Amino acid sequence: MEKYTVTFEDEVIRKEQIFEGITDVVKLGFSGISNWDAFDELIFENLEARDIQIVVNHESTLRLPARDLEIYLDLRSELSLKFGDKIQFNFSQ
Repeated sequence: MEKYTVTFEDEVIRKEQIFEGITDVVKLGFSGISNWDAFDELIFENLEARDIQIVVNHESTLRLPARDLEIYLDLRSELSLKFGDKIQFNFSQ
């Protein structure tokens, strides 16, 4: 099993920080993602196809624009429900 830990130590203020942080560590097969649909598709495909475990730690505040925060929190919930054994999200705040 592949195991990865992604840690966001600084405030997250742009969705691209999430895309880059996760794709740089986990090597999802594509980088330079700029929209939620592409990120959603890529992470779902990888979680379905790979024997993988991902831990995402947020050590600081999420200060995304309201719409991006809503999308990210919905995606986090979806991923946790469908792939709870493969992906975990931790928030310090």
